[in-house]
Order: sequence, then C-alpha cells, then structure tokens
Amino acid sequence: MSTHIIFQYSLRPRRSIMSWAPWLFSIRGVKPDLVYKDTATNKAILDHCPILRQELTPPWFLFNGHLQSAASVRPHLNAKVDYDREIVGLSDGGIVSLDWVVHPTNTYAPNHPTILVHGGSGGSSRDPYIQLTVKALAAQGWRVVVMNMRGCGNTPILTARCPNGNYTQDIRDIVVHLRTTVVQSGPLIALGYCAGANLFVKFAGEEGEACQLTAMVSISNFYDMQAVVESLNATYYNRYVYNTAVASAIKRQFFKNRANLDPFQNLPQYDLERLENAATLQDLDEIMSRRNDGYDSLDEFYRDASCVRYMEAVRIPLLCISALNDPFVTPEMIPDHMSIANDRIMFAKTASGGHLGFFHGDGTDMWTSDVIHQYCAAVLDVTKVLKEPASDAMTMAASAA
Repeated sequence: MSTHIIFQYSLRPRRSIMSWAPWLFSIRGVKPDLVYKDTATNKAILDHCPILRQELTPPWFLFNGHLQSAASVRPHLNAKVDYDREIVGLSDGGIVSLDWVVHPTNTYAPNHPTILVHGGSGGSSRDPYIQLTVKALAAQGWRVVVMNMRGCGNTPILTARCPNGNYTQDIRDIVVHLRTTVVQSGPLIALGYCAGANLFVKFAGEEGEACQLTAMVSISNFYDMQAVVESLNATYYNRYVYNTAVASAIKRQFFKNRANLDPFQNLPQYDLERLENAATLQDLDEIMSRRNDGYDSLDEFYRDASCVRYMEAVRIPLLCISALNDPFVTPEMIPDHMSIANDRIMFAKTASGGHLGFFHGDGTDMWTSDVIHQYCAAVLDVTKVLKEPASDAMTMAASAA
C-alpha cells in the first residue's frame, strides 16, 4: 500500500513552480489497511465507523511523512483552544495539571462521555496537533480533558521524579481521580499520542480486567522503545533532526521553570549539568529515568517501558493508528500481530500521515479527529456502555455542545 503521486508536465513557461503545485502533485487517496480479528463485535464497530473503510487523501503539499510530521507541531490558525486548568495531587506528592476544554455553557450531564488526552514526549495541551484534535472532538459533543505531565505545560515539578516513559502511576492516579470526581459514571476514553500512547496502552495492560477506562485510541505509538531508539539513530537525518527535536522538547519543558530543578539538587542519581547538555532521547532517559528507577541498563528500562509487552493483557477496545510513512516508527515496528492474540485490539495502518500528522483534504484539519469520534461513538453503541442507548448518549453530548 502506498500513496501515488502523479507528475503532470506543463510547457507554459511564465508561471512559477508554486503556482503549478496543485497540478504537479495530484495525490490519490488510499484506504487504511485494517488488521483485526474477525469477531462480531469488531465487525459491528467497523460498521459504525465508516471512515476507516474510506480513502485518506493527504494535502498535495504534505505529500510525505516528514512534511506531515512537521505540520503536526507547527502553529495552526485553527488550533486556538480555551482551557480551564485543574491541578491534581499525586500519590507521591507531585502534581499534574488537567486542562479541560471550555464548554460554552460549562454544563455536562454526570454521565457525559469524556475523553482523556495524553500527548507526546515533552508535549502539552498547547501543542498544535492536540489543540486541533480536542477542538474538533469538543465540537462533536465530547467532554475533553488534556493531561499535562510533571514539568510539562507549565506544571511544576514538586518531587524528584521527571516525566518518564515507563512510569504509569501518574495515569493510574488521574484515572482514579476522574472516576471519583467528574466522571463517576459514563464512558471515560483514553486518547494517547506517541509516548503518551505507549504509556496509556501499557497502563491498560497492567490493569487488565480492573481497568476503569472504557476504550482507548493510540496514535503514532512507539510500541517498542528499544526499536524506536535504534530507528532514531539509524540515519543522519533521524539522529540530528528527530532525536534532537524530541530531546530538545523534553529539556525545554523541564528547564522552562528553574524551580523544577530544586527537588533534584544534591541527589547523586541526577546530573543536572549533564542533563542540560543532553542531545538525544537516550541521554535523557539515562539521566532522568533509568538510574532513578533502579534499572541496570537502558536496554532493561526500554524493555519494561515498551507497551507491546503488555498488549495481550488489554481488556478494553483499543484502536491503534499508525502511518506507514512515519519517519521513525517504521512499518515493521507496528505489532499488528497482537490483534490475533487479543481480539479487542484493532490496527489501522495508513499510507500517509507521518508521525502525529494525518492531515487530509485541504490540510486545515486532521483525519484522525474524525476517526476518534466515529470509533469512540461506535464502541459506546456496540458495547452498550451506557444504560440508555449510546446513540442517545451521543445525541445528548452533541446537544450539550
């Protein structure tokens, strides 16, 4: 499966190449490759989620994975979102922030369907791809909240624990908090991107049957941390563009507030000077996470951090969306065989989208926003999560928006 680019030759000399761009790059849409176990439930979900069987056509100007990836983190005119912030204390004395998408009337029914969002490495609720997505989901009737990890999105670090790709206790604390406060009843669906997707899926596998989430959507998941690290170092471009960009994003969040350094002063397992000079994701994981978590090597740390080891134990519906032109999560790293071992997992592999991008049409919005909406609504309808018919629940959600 691939995206087909048709080059059309023109002899008219007086127009610039940019004026001809829409004709030079005419891109055909390609249907996602779906991998799932053939069960009645999965068939019913797909019947309620027609977008997964339709062609995805990327914008002509985002014709490869690198451009799609870059577009996901660039400022976007349509990406402005207003949030109400909630600070939540964690079991170890630290805090995370929850940014709730502001509703015009700020009223929701107690059982209103809610989506909990976790972004990528060093990300926050202000990342363009997050804002575009949550704005679209809120407009479609969902209550949406974004989880900002320790040190991210201007959330202070109060204890000697950094954002960590292996540590799921913060997610556990937040799910318990939501289930005992705002979302005591009704669906609570997790939406994770990149490293956040890896953490969410690992959490769901650890929880198994006890998981208090209703369903989950994973986008551009790392799956296997060791394989991702190797991919980030496989080429000059990956190492000095993507690896450096991820490391810089994490450091920027950490050092934005110099008070974040206070809990780590005089702790031998942390070398703050070395941390400030770290250039790669491996450097950061070695300094910020591996030592503090007591692992003998980064290989051991990455093994335990990889959600693929936990996917067989997931007991909630899970949709995993990955692009085949993701620059560093390559096709062979997508563990679609897990859908055979676990019939609750469905994979959608797209020809375009890059890492976190998935822009389509004219490039003003993201294909994944519509997929998330349709899939989550389908799960509610098919599995009968709510006491009333789920279609009524979503009608309620739409009318409240």
